[in-house]
Amino acid sequence: MKFQQFLKLSWIFGVLFLTGCMATGKYTVPMPESNNLVQNDKAAIILMRASSYGGAITSPVMLVDDKGATEIVGIIGPNEKMVHYVEPGNHTYMVIGENADFMKAEVEAGKVYYALIRPRMGFWKARFSLTPLKVNPENPDFSINGENISKWAKECVYTVPNAEVQKWHKAKTAQLSELYNKYMPEWEQKSLGQKAAATLESIDGLDAVVY
Repeated sequence: MKFQQFLKLSWIFGVLFLTGCMATGKYTVPMPESNNLVQNDKAAIILMRASSYGGAITSPVMLVDDKGATEIVGIIGPNEKMVHYVEPGNHTYMVIGENADFMKAEVEAGKVYYALIRPRMGFWKARFSLTPLKVNPENPDFSINGENISKWAKECVYTVPNAEVQKWHKAKTAQLSELYNKYMPEWEQKSLGQKAAATLESIDGLDAVVY
């Protein structure tokens, strides 16, 4: 086997080890009921994984800084959704599967934002993308005011991370940094229009949790 092929296979199996064979529910528990998910001093970002495509492979989602340091948000399975609270301002989210993909968020306190975790076909297994639901999306399927969002939301149950999530993140910190370094340059090379389509802007926020 050529050295380049060996390196490629090593990379692929490393990603499989990083994300594969994680059964849905292993890293989540049902979210306790709450009458109000809005926080006046923070923005609420609701991440939904509506599709069961990709089997039992879950979707680890992180906040990342500009040096690739990660903070785990949750490991979200098919038909699950999760609320993540952030300070108002600019943030970068990363989701990993066979790849890593990114979403920017420019958010206001007291607002609720929605984003979709979208599985798609990969070489060995599912890849994932983060797609913001926007007031003026490039693709009308991803409108915050469209018909799809209520359908996707109904397919998903609210969950929160369990105690295993932090253990997972601590064990995978180095691999997550490698994924960031491999895929962020590709994201940065996107056009301004492509970046805008992958960014939650302040105007995309709602005043309440509708879905």
